Amino acid sequence: MTQLESADRTLQLLERGLSEAAGEKTLQETEEKFQAAAFLSFRGHLRRMGGDAAGAETLYRQAIALARRAGATFIDGVASVGLVRLWGASGRTAEALAGYRTLLEHWRRAGHWTQMWTTLRNLVLVLVDTGQAETAALVLG
Repeated sequence: MTQLESADRTLQLLERGLSEAAGEKTLQETEEKFQAAAFLSFRGHLRRMGGDAAGAETLYRQAIALARRAGATFIDGVASVGLVRLWGASGRTAEALAGYRTLLEHWRRAGHWTQMWTTLRNLVLVLVDTGQAETAALVLG
């Protein structure tokens, strides 16, 4: 299945789900939730880059929760990459490694190979920090 076919199928499923919903979601409300989740994730990235780990984590978690409620799996994944990278940089290695495992499966199922490679590059940092340089080298190719 090509990416275009996958996107078309996702849109069809979204439209069907919206029409089947008991009037709770309109297309506009869903788009607003997608945008809000993406903006929260972006703000999380800015906080992380500014050194505010606690603020970044809060924003990432909010973005993930909103994205999941809206069915925005891509935004959920992007925000989750930011959160897991934050955990790795903060020494929360066990959480980071578990998060990376979940994310790699998420991107594999979705067929988002660019995000898969970005996630793998971030994982390499945690592998090196935990003394797994050989595994990190294998990941990098």
